Amino acid sequence: MMVLSSLVNLVLDPLLIFGVGDWQGWGLPGAAWATAIAFSVGLLVTTRKLLKRQWASQLGLWIEAKQSWRPFTGIAAPAMVSQLMPPLAAMLAISVVAGLGESEVAAWGLASRLETLSLMVILAMTMSLPPWLGRCYGAGDWGQIQQLMRLAVKVALVWQLSLGVLLALGAPWLAMALAGNPEVQNELALLIRFLLPSYAALGVCMLVVSAGNALGWPLRAMLLSSARLFVCYLPCLWLGSQFFGWWGLAAGAAIGNLLAGLMAWQVMRRILSRPHRQAGFVN
Repeated sequence: MMVLSSLVNLVLDPLLIFGVGDWQGWGLPGAAWATAIAFSVGLLVTTRKLLKRQWASQLGLWIEAKQSWRPFTGIAAPAMVSQLMPPLAAMLAISVVAGLGESEVAAWGLASRLETLSLMVILAMTMSLPPWLGRCYGAGDWGQIQQLMRLAVKVALVWQLSLGVLLALGAPWLAMALAGNPEVQNELALLIRFLLPSYAALGVCMLVVSAGNALGWPLRAMLLSSARLFVCYLPCLWLGSQFFGWWGLAAGAAIGNLLAGLMAWQVMRRILSRPHRQAGFVN
């Protein structure tokens, strides 16, 4: 559903922002409509699946809640807060971008769609890795956990860096394919050159946050996610825009991603160096 929503959004963005043929499009409101339509499609498909499988049934819900609300809250509450922070950070980031102009907002919106597409492998790993980590954690197999995390980090770095460099080299042509306005093309190409390679470090941070939830460290995962957004990413983005404008904003966002990746790896390496630790001690 994430891939489907992103693809729909990626297709609709240039159509609704810049128009087709004689129709000039809606400009900035077109980006909002594209996002709303894309996520509505995802919501409709997901709701249909939930109803078909009866996962939204209320039968026995009260009994389930009484039995499991304590352990559920202990894991789910920090994880839900972690999921709520990225939209808040995105809102703050777009407010910084909006101060630079409408074409910058359009370029940032297209770059955001590219971010989701380029991180598909990382997103898949953040969903497939936790069950394996949880199984090893339950068995007390810390050696296997270390091997899994090292492999995941290597895959993230090699794949994401290779993809980022390849797309950065083709940034002008990719920008021309996504945007019709020459000004937006130039600004989008700059974002691609800076941001896409930096997603290798961002991918490491995403994997560590996901692993933290799987290994019973939801509080640390939440704090790490908060630090990534509000200590590394947003301050660097804002400072770059204040001192160097659009170029500084792109560079600042890339530096923020790099700092977040380094911080996440240090946190995970420090945790895994003490395999005798239990989840309750950390939280």
